[in-house]
Amino acid sequence: MRIQIHLATLRVIPGMLAILGLISPSLAEAPRSVFERYDNSGVLVFARDVADSGPRRAAANAEHMAYIDTIIDRILVAGPKYDAEGLRIVGSVYVLAVQDEAEARALVEADPFHAAGVWASVEYFPFLPAAGDWIQGVIW
Repeated sequence: MRIQIHLATLRVIPGMLAILGLISPSLAEAPRSVFERYDNSGVLVFARDVADSGPRRAAANAEHMAYIDTIIDRILVAGPKYDAEGLRIVGSVYVLAVQDEAEARALVEADPFHAAGVWASVEYFPFLPAAGDWIQGVIW
């Protein structure tokens, strides 16, 4: 015996179960991103340097710092990432006060370090600052 259920029916089932009190109404809702649920969410950015990035960093540093000054209101925290010994810069970390990855990507790609080829790769992650001095406590 083969049972066939249409996709439209599957979309209705959670709502019906919530109405009947069999599941929580929040389980019946479509998942919402961290950006939709929290006003203070942002994007965490990990940029990994190319091998021997020192000369490129040095050449672009003044322009990079000037650029950072122009977007400082969008930066929650940022700085260089060091190797395990704390001796050599191997990347950059940003936590940006933006509402999606596209906005973060635009800011990072406008950074002179990006144009100078300092970074081998850049990764973007939705981020929720939830506890600590930086946010003056906790969000719960």
